[in-house]
Amino acid sequence: MRLGIWREGGRVVRARYRATSCASLIAYAEAACELIEAGCDPTRLDADALRAAVTGVHPLHRSRADLVASAARRAGTSLEEELT
Repeated sequence: MRLGIWREGGRVVRARYRATSCASLIAYAEAACELIEAGCDPTRLDADALRAAVTGVHPLHRSRADLVASAARRAGTSLEEELT
């Protein structure tokens, strides 16, 4: 799972992901990109927010939200380091 974030003028303009074919992972990644593009700070995006955004995920696959949240935080932290 990889997640990329693009900014212009300090504002997120695009967030995209690359993931395996796991439907749950893709759903959480889509939700993460939508939340980030809507203004959510990627460094503060957590798995609970992703689980709330994506319904109907089998209980055995809910841990995928942790993977996506971690990728979002890493991508957000990388952006902050580039901006300083």
